[in-house]
Amino acid sequence: MIPPRKFSTTVIVIMLLTAMVTMVGCNTCAICGVYLAKDNPNVYIEFLSDGTFNYYGIVTGHWYADGNKITVTIPLLGSGTGTLKGNIFTDSDGRIWIKSGK
Repeated sequence: MIPPRKFSTTVIVIMLLTAMVTMVGCNTCAICGVYLAKDNPNVYIEFLSDGTFNYYGIVTGHWYADGNKITVTIPLLGSGTGTLKGNIFTDSDGRIWIKSGK
């Protein structure tokens, strides 16, 4: 049997670790979701939690976040960067994408 004090310490450590993992998970995928082009809401880009993205159902590739800088890579076409500020993603061409509630 675990002594009461040791048990309390163990429970606190488990709770702290769980909270840290939850916070890291949330921050890692702050970009995840569907973004609609501000100039044409029929055009979208979807960032998935597995590190892939889907552009308008036509092009797929991978994304990587480093703070608010997002790098996207499309096989055979290369890579580009953008920035995330709140629910707005701005790509390297200056196109603005607004996160959808979907």
